[in-house]
Amino acid sequence: MADFRKCLLAFAAGALVLATAPAVSAQITQPFSCTASAANPPLVRAEGVTEQVGDVVLVCTGGTPTPAGQTIPESNLSVTLNTTITDRIYSTTTGLSEALLIVDDAFPKTPVPSTAVPSNSNAATTQLVCPATGGVATCAITSTGVASGLPGGDYDGATGHYNVFQGVVTGANQITFLGVPIDAPGTLTTLTLRITNVRANASQISVGSQFSLSPLQMFIAVNGSQTVTINNPQPIVGYVTPGLVTKVTPLTVETCLPAPSPGYFAVNFTENFASSFKTRTWPSMTVGSYAPNGGGAQNVPGFSYNSESGMYDPSNTGGSYAMGGLADHGTRLLVRFSGFPAGVSLQVPAQVTNGSLTLDYVATDGYGNSPAGNPVAQTGNVAVSLDSTGSGWVTYEVATDDPTAVESASIPVTPSGTSGNFLQAALGTGSVKLSFAPIPAPGTTGWTIAEPATWPLPRFVDTSVSANALTIVPCTCNLLFPFVTNQAGFDTGIAIANTSLDPFGTVPQSGPITINYYGQLSGGTALTASQATVTTPSVPAGCILTMTLSGGGSVTNCANAPSGTVAPLAGFQGYIIAQANFQFCHGFAFITDMGAHSLAEGYLGLVLDSPGNYRTGKGENLGQ
Repeated sequence: MADFRKCLLAFAAGALVLATAPAVSAQITQPFSCTASAANPPLVRAEGVTEQVGDVVLVCTGGTPTPAGQTIPESNLSVTLNTTITDRIYSTTTGLSEALLIVDDAFPKTPVPSTAVPSNSNAATTQLVCPATGGVATCAITSTGVASGLPGGDYDGATGHYNVFQGVVTGANQITFLGVPIDAPGTLTTLTLRITNVRANASQISVGSQFSLSPLQMFIAVNGSQTVTINNPQPIVGYVTPGLVTKVTPLTVETCLPAPSPGYFAVNFTENFASSFKTRTWPSMTVGSYAPNGGGAQNVPGFSYNSESGMYDPSNTGGSYAMGGLADHGTRLLVRFSGFPAGVSLQVPAQVTNGSLTLDYVATDGYGNSPAGNPVAQTGNVAVSLDSTGSGWVTYEVATDDPTAVESASIPVTPSGTSGNFLQAALGTGSVKLSFAPIPAPGTTGWTIAEPATWPLPRFVDTSVSANALTIVPCTCNLLFPFVTNQAGFDTGIAIANTSLDPFGTVPQSGPITINYYGQLSGGTALTASQATVTTPSVPAGCILTMTLSGGGSVTNCANAPSGTVAPLAGFQGYIIAQANFQFCHGFAFITDMGAHSLAEGYLGLVLDSPGNYRTGKGENLGQ
């Protein structure tokens, strides 16, 4: 019986231990840990040097909260990208940048837009930026003992309770938030840390085709007096892909003719993905809806503004974070002209619209750069300034757009010559290059790294290729004389008339004739290069070139006939193709025995298709 009682007491003691086990374990402190996430990593432009990466939010739990009245432990939080960081920095000495660490998603008391207010009504409603000195935060926080995220908590934005911290560029691809008071939230609530306004050089990440995606990754680490475990420390914060697709619709004109219809060539810019084109700040749908200091406030954490600016509040006009996050301008599109023939003028519209997309002309340097400011809507046309080499440029900026649609703009470029035609314009081909802007001028250094506010934001690398845009060709008229001879006692006479002088309003033209001989000399001797191709003097409108194979010839039948002769080609037999550099020509050939004693035959030269002699398309014909 005694043994049984001992067993019963032992069993009761064990049951008591098991019954109290949950209560004991609930009092055990959980490790301080944060889970990093980057919801919906954005597409970023492969041409971009200062692309905004997606925000990363660390949701933290566990640890032991700092007791009220004690100083919160400070930590260093570092983020490293798999490419160069290109944030704007405010001091080359300290490396203070526009990158931000926001605690508990603080936002101003008057958030913009109001529809984007986070649903957490307990979140701090005042942003208080820690004024960093020497690159290190000097913003110690004394704990209130109130749980994080609640009114009166450690990061509520009240005096001494900072919730926004600036990052310092500590390496080519690293930003560190130094000396940040990070309080463990314990088990009753959570602490959120948002990393925003980080910019990356996406152009350094290799991308394949137009449809390829390459990940842009962020590596997160925390060091300090307390141990913090980071779960998912390597989130993807963006996918790199080309942002721009370009196309040129070329134009060919003949010097003697008025400009064709339509009388322009077109340069086309298309987004490779929606939101590749961005306005400077939100909202993007209305021209001129920008607030003072450069743009509407963008101060609600986590809201997608789809603009070139990041987190930005116009009220930040002083201190180490003055105007932080604000871009200099919206997306710019650059057209560079080169090699346009002398005598050609170009003009473009001052504004281009296509649905919700509006492009405004902006005055810039040759690489699309100019001081910060908003585009100004204009009307009418803008003359493109071309230098002596036929080179120039024109720049447009996105003034409005729809970030949910893939948009495109076609810009007509209208050329003109003298007297409404291109008669006095030089021959040649002008080309264009199309790209985002601004791009670096030759010899520019530091373009692809974090730089002070003197560098433009955004900025891009030049990935353009040259494409033909305008080609000016001469008006030509081509004749075939299928048989000519100066052998076996025969000779051939040829007459070619410039009939651009007529009663039908044709612009009179003049030009030389290139005579191409195909055949052999007497005895089967082949022609030399100088014999096979001969250029005549210029033939004015209304004049006639007359010649024989045996004696050569000259321009006749007009008072203004130029001096100069055509060399003979005695002993030749074969055919001739004559290329006249004027619009209308007609020819006649006459074959006879020497002196026309017994035999003679004449025929009209066959007018070949022009331009290009596409003889299989229309065939040869005897008249225009």
